[in-house]
Amino acid sequence: MLNDDVALLRRLPMFGDVSNAKLKLLALACRRNHYVAGDVLIRQGADALSLFILVSGEVEVTRERAGDALVLARLGPGAIIGEIGVVLDTPYTSSVIAATDLVVLEIGKTDFLELVKELPQLSMGLIRELARRVLRTSDLYEAALKGH
Repeated sequence: MLNDDVALLRRLPMFGDVSNAKLKLLALACRRNHYVAGDVLIRQGADALSLFILVSGEVEVTRERAGDALVLARLGPGAIIGEIGVVLDTPYTSSVIAATDLVVLEIGKTDFLELVKELPQLSMGLIRELARRVLRTSDLYEAALKGH
């Protein structure tokens, strides 16, 4: 199981520059959890205590707005969720619900932030991942403006 978790982490761009030894430490800090379709992994507004890496299955990311749940994304294996609240030390900005049965790796905020401090390459990976998300969001925003 540990080698499978390390292999999964190795494939993710955020962890691409981290050594195998350090990835093993990260994998050991993770809890492997199982969820069934409909389970809530993250509730919008709750304290961000962990981030999650999807091993298998899919989730829907939703945001409550005026009593309605707006689906922002559907994510699958390899997706990292909850990191914005963990890094910014703010409540989760969206809810995340299991769309199918899931297996996830969960790492607590304290453990993750400690690893980020110790591993500059992990910090750079996190910066790159967040920058990619900003670019994707900008592209979506631009496309939405062109459609109106």
